[in-house]
Amino acid sequence: MAYTRKKQYIYTIEDHPFDTFIPPNTKFLIIGTFPTYINNWRYKFYYSGKGNTFWNIIESVFKIKFKYHEGDEAVEERKMFLRTKRIGITDMHVKFYRKNNYSTDENLHTIILKDVFLLLNQHPTIERIILTSRTEVFGALGLLKT
Repeated sequence: MAYTRKKQYIYTIEDHPFDTFIPPNTKFLIIGTFPTYINNWRYKFYYSGKGNTFWNIIESVFKIKFKYHEGDEAVEERKMFLRTKRIGITDMHVKFYRKNNYSTDENLHTIILKDVFLLLNQHPTIERIILTSRTEVFGALGLLKT
C-alpha cells in the first residue's frame, strides 16, 4: 500500500502592524486586506511589498513620482500625498491567521475584522470607499460583505 504524505500547513497569528490612516477631511477611503509578509516590506506602511504595484499605479493615475521607495522617508512621503489628496487607507483584517507565510488573500483567515462602519461614522467627510482586492470571498469586498 502506498503512503501519501499530507502537506503541512503552518498558521501564524498576526495583528495588523499599522494604524488606520485617515487625515482630516478625508473624502476617499482605500480598503485592502492586510500587509504582505514582513520579510517583503520595503517600509512600514501600506502596500510596501517588494512586488506590490499599488504606489506605481497611484503615480500613474495622479501623474506624480515618489522620490523615496524605502524607509521612513517613503512612509512620510506617502502620508503627505494622502493628506494632500484627502485619501485615507486601512485594511479589513485587524487580527488573522496567515498560512505558510503567504500573502495572498486566500491564505489569510479572519480572527477580527475592522469595523468599517464605525470608521465611516467617525469620519463623516468620507464620500467613497475604494476596495483594492480582486477576490470577492477572501478580499476586501468579501470581508466587507461579512
